[in-house]
Amino acid sequence: MQDAGGNYVVEDTETSYIDSYGGNSQNLNNPKTTVNFFKNLIDCVHNESINKNILPDSLIDYNIKSMHFYDNIIFITKLG
Repeated sequence: MQDAGGNYVVEDTETSYIDSYGGNSQNLNNPKTTVNFFKNLIDCVHNESINKNILPDSLIDYNIKSMHFYDNIIFITKLG
C-alpha cells in the first residue's frame, strides 16, 4: 500500500542538537537525530535522476517531491 501524499511538517527539530532530548551537540552526523534522518532522505527528491541500482527501493517508496529545511522546522511534500 502506498503512503498518502500531501504536505507534512516536522517541528521542534532543534532537539536534534540538544543532548537532554536525545540529540547530539557534538556530532552533527549522528544518524539517530531527526535532522539527520531527513538529511539522509534528500536523495529521494532526486530519485528519478539516480541509478536505481544504487538507490534502495525503500528510498524510492517514500515518494518525496520536496523537502524544505528552516530554523527548527522541516516541510515535506509527498506524491500520492
